Amino acid sequence: DLAAGGVTLTFLSTNTAIAGTPASVVIPEGSTSAAFSFQVPGTNLTTTASVKIYATDGTVSKFATLSVVPIVNISSVSVNPVEGGFSTIGNVALTIPAQLGGATVTLTSGDTNLLTLPASIIVPQGYTAYSFTATTKAVAASTVIPVSATFNGVTVTSNVTLRDRKST
Repeated sequence: DLAAGGVTLTFLSTNTAIAGTPASVVIPEGSTSAAFSFQVPGTNLTTTASVKIYATDGTVSKFATLSVVPIVNISSVSVNPVEGGFSTIGNVALTIPAQLGGATVTLTSGDTNLLTLPASIIVPQGYTAYSFTATTKAVAASTVIPVSATFNGVTVTSNVTLRDRKST
């Protein structure tokens, strides 16, 4: 049990660019722990980084090593315009390189009769973008089809134009 009035802990982060220094916390008398939170701004991280968080009561200091794993999100999807009936290339882009195991991105065509996309692609570890092949059917008039890509709960969209034979 803690002394009367509890114990105040102060903290220190060895790298505030990765993890901020938490505010002081009081462990109340009769308790053995207290919750605290702190900012993890690591928005520029592209790989996992470690930081030590020190805690002291003014007499004893202890530390824990915190691993901060960057969050990969999808930033864009695009498909090159093409004359209907031909294949074309599409591309997905991530905000930072894909992490261990790659990033499985789900692709969706707004008109599967005219534009066929792979159901998903895997952006390999270390890559920030990856291409895929899309197949199309001939169209009687220029047609705009929405395309979407989803990764990590985020969906981005764009449009692809299939041109008719006359307009190429």
